[in-house]
Amino acid sequence: MTGKHTGIIRGIFRAIFWIWLSLSFLPGNPASAEEKYYGDIEKIVAKGTIVVAAYSNDLPPFIFKNADGSLGGLDVELAQDIAKRLGVSLVFERPTDNFNALADLIMARKADVIISAFSITPKRAMKIHFTADYLRLHKALMVNRLKTAELLENSQNIGALNKEFVVIGANEGSVYADLARELFPKATIKLYKSHRLGSADMLAGQIHGYLCDQTCADSYNHPREWHKTQPPANWGLMIRTITLSEGDDPIAMATHYDDRAVNAWLNIYLSQIKADGSLERLVKKYID
Repeated sequence: MTGKHTGIIRGIFRAIFWIWLSLSFLPGNPASAEEKYYGDIEKIVAKGTIVVAAYSNDLPPFIFKNADGSLGGLDVELAQDIAKRLGVSLVFERPTDNFNALADLIMARKADVIISAFSITPKRAMKIHFTADYLRLHKALMVNRLKTAELLENSQNIGALNKEFVVIGANEGSVYADLARELFPKATIKLYKSHRLGSADMLAGQIHGYLCDQTCADSYNHPREWHKTQPPANWGLMIRTITLSEGDDPIAMATHYDDRAVNAWLNIYLSQIKADGSLERLVKKYID
């Protein structure tokens, strides 16, 4: 038998194994205590808990505290559904307000999966294993109208803000901090623990603009009941939102690189909820 034939046979056996894994543990069929599953999935089922790493601050519409103290949001509902289908309980691990640090929780085995409006980036992919994206968000730049009037002159040319005296804000440890440095290399980039702090500075004229995703901008322009902090009455008069053309922000789940069976299961799960329309209905519930 040639090396070529050996490689083909190995590939066939590998494909059969993953098909067996998928069919024997389909999302939607809660795990049974009597059954045994492959490696990393078996560890989650055996301990009876799946630990989800998430951003520490409220991040509507993805994760936030309800009036009764319970958690709500798009990502919370996804995590709850995943735990239900696995037949395990759900625990959120939320120790950090730095998105990049969520990857460290997975690497240190302090969580099983990240579900937290987590953007796919090549740098993060060097540490952790992403699933397929389940959401793609537009990127937005909110600007103080008075402070940027002469620079923008009501145009969409945000490149006019790339000046030494301009200050652009973004969340620390987010993809938007990196994007700010890329789009405005001459400007000063000021990092914040939350966009609420940055927006307050922008409204006061201390910074020119703030980079974030569409859900962040919508929380000011189209607030919903879960946005506990409502924007000031003069927000629309003082702040302008520009949707960027620099591509979408892909949002995905992420696991440890060794947990390939868990990652494969999550991808099957995402494929199913995309196909049956339940993911689309969930997104429409939380995002305009």
